[in-house]
Amino acid sequence: MKKTNKPTKTKKNVFIKPIVLILCTILILASIHILRTIAIFKNIETPLRISIALLLIDIAAIFITVATKVFHSTNNKKLAIFGVILLLYCGGIFFTSTTVQGLYKDIASISETNNNVNLHSSSLVVKKDSPITKIEEVKDKKIGIVKEEENIALYKLPMEIAKKYNLDSSKFAKYGDHVSLIEALLKGDIDAAFLPTSYATLYSSEEEFETLEEDTKIIYSEEYEEKVEEEEVPQKSLDEPFSMLIMGVDTTGNGIGSSFNGDALLLLTFNPKTMNATILSIPRDSYMPISCMSGRKNKITNAGWQGESCIMKSIEDYFGIPIDYYLKINFNGVVSIIDAIGGVDVDVPYSFCEQNSKRQWGKNTIFVKAGKQHLNGEQALAYARHRKVTAYMRNYCGTEYVQNAGYWNDFVRGQHQQEILKAMLSSLADNSDLNTIKSLLSTISKNAKTSMSENTILSLYSLGKKVITKSNGKNQMLNMQRLYLSGADRYIYDYSFKHERGTRRNLYNFVIYQESYDEVVSAMKSNLELQKMTVVKNFSFSIHNPYEETIIGKKSSGTVNLLLMPNFVGKNIDDARIWASQHDVDIVVEEVTGKSSNFVGQVLSQDIPESTDLDMVNHVTFKVVSEIEEIPPVEEPDPEEPDTPEEQEPEETPTEPEIPGTPSEEDSNSNT
Repeated sequence: MKKTNKPTKTKKNVFIKPIVLILCTILILASIHILRTIAIFKNIETPLRISIALLLIDIAAIFITVATKVFHSTNNKKLAIFGVILLLYCGGIFFTSTTVQGLYKDIASISETNNNVNLHSSSLVVKKDSPITKIEEVKDKKIGIVKEEENIALYKLPMEIAKKYNLDSSKFAKYGDHVSLIEALLKGDIDAAFLPTSYATLYSSEEEFETLEEDTKIIYSEEYEEKVEEEEVPQKSLDEPFSMLIMGVDTTGNGIGSSFNGDALLLLTFNPKTMNATILSIPRDSYMPISCMSGRKNKITNAGWQGESCIMKSIEDYFGIPIDYYLKINFNGVVSIIDAIGGVDVDVPYSFCEQNSKRQWGKNTIFVKAGKQHLNGEQALAYARHRKVTAYMRNYCGTEYVQNAGYWNDFVRGQHQQEILKAMLSSLADNSDLNTIKSLLSTISKNAKTSMSENTILSLYSLGKKVITKSNGKNQMLNMQRLYLSGADRYIYDYSFKHERGTRRNLYNFVIYQESYDEVVSAMKSNLELQKMTVVKNFSFSIHNPYEETIIGKKSSGTVNLLLMPNFVGKNIDDARIWASQHDVDIVVEEVTGKSSNFVGQVLSQDIPESTDLDMVNHVTFKVVSEIEEIPPVEEPDPEEPDTPEEQEPEETPTEPEIPGTPSEEDSNSNT
């Protein structure tokens, strides 16, 4: 009897169902992944995003329909083709979704609304030539610290470090201010000092500390993350007029700490309805009340030592302009950003030389020639930072790069920073491809922080698109008004730099003219629709005279609302009384007895130092000579009666000594 074989399941029949199920599962996961990615980009091309999402859903439905047919098919070739196509599609979906989510991650990392943490960093610093190279070697050394017990970087963190490394903090030399501490280190009074890690940057603006980075070295550093509980405030829509403060953080490394110098401060206002923007450079030495210093006036750059909130609040209060957002950017980040967008075009007025972004000279010196130049990142940063010609530049750079030394100053630098910003916006509009955007976001995420939320940052896309759409051509994307703060130079007694030993320090400050202030504030408030815009009814123009852009606030002179304490020591108190009555100042007179070299009414001392801002003074106490110390006459002794000498026997007349070789009288007679 013939034996028949039963049909066996082929390999295809065994694996076809699991393969189809796996492919469908991958398809569903890939679709969910890309749909979630599309959903997180709110406020960006919403109709387009909806269309893409619907298209992806349709494609997924088609694949599932085909998979159902393949599931019941016995054709290996069809299964292979379907599997390859589906895998390629899912791979492309996952790659696109991952790339786009990476862009979103970079955007999210720029926002500080999700990161309520302040980063503090403290370092143990020694002199450059010190043999000390690590923290374990300072146990028996003299260590200095600033006695500000509430300051994390200067006191709290160093105390934790001392505990960690068994350093006897009770023996720390405590100083009343950081200037005294640094001077003690440089003079060798102490072997090491705890300072903020960015100390070289923070104190580099002081002339005596210009070479601080070269004179010292860090042997140990530690960071501390301070969690900040902040109430969430609804953010202003970019469809309404808004303001932003751009802060250039002067550091030599990457990243941004919680303390910095506000060396580059740009206050922007933008009105999306009129497409008008104002840009104001605030000089770093501008003298104004500092909110975190109990309203005491100081240089605005020093407010950065307490973080961006101190700078923002101080500027808000001074100008009366609400600041909706801030952007902090590391100067090194500027270099990378400009390189990422392919450089910027700038008309350089004069040739100059400057150190690079890492404050290096020598072979790293940046040389920029006058004329229309296409600047790379390092050159553009040098142009934005250059403000004076030093002795080093004269000796090293050559005549061509220092011959216009009188042109450069802090105000010119502010105008150059505005030029760089405008050039960056223009270059970005011309280089907005995906690769540039990816490179740009990656760079910004490492070197910039903003108070904008992710959604607000994403809204910039629509705003930028609107600006470009309404552009009339290159470099005319929007109307940007340049504002300028004019003022006077003043040397003012600075309490924050008062040495513990009492040495008086009058530091340079820039005092803004009232007229310039009024014009600048009016322009910003008008653009923000906080006041009615002033309409210019008359305008004259001549084809024979080229048009020059009017810079609002630029003045050659103006009113300085500042009263400084004079020095009355050595003068008559009546002069002080007259001055006090004229300036409505209360005075207290303490009468003292003077010496013969003084005169009645002479001022011997005053408790308020010369050049102190009188806004910070309640009253002045003078020590005044009320009488001269009487000097008793010198009594001469009475003449005494001479003693009567007793009768004494007459003294014998001494005989002269005999001179050898001289003949005696007897010998003479004998020879006669």
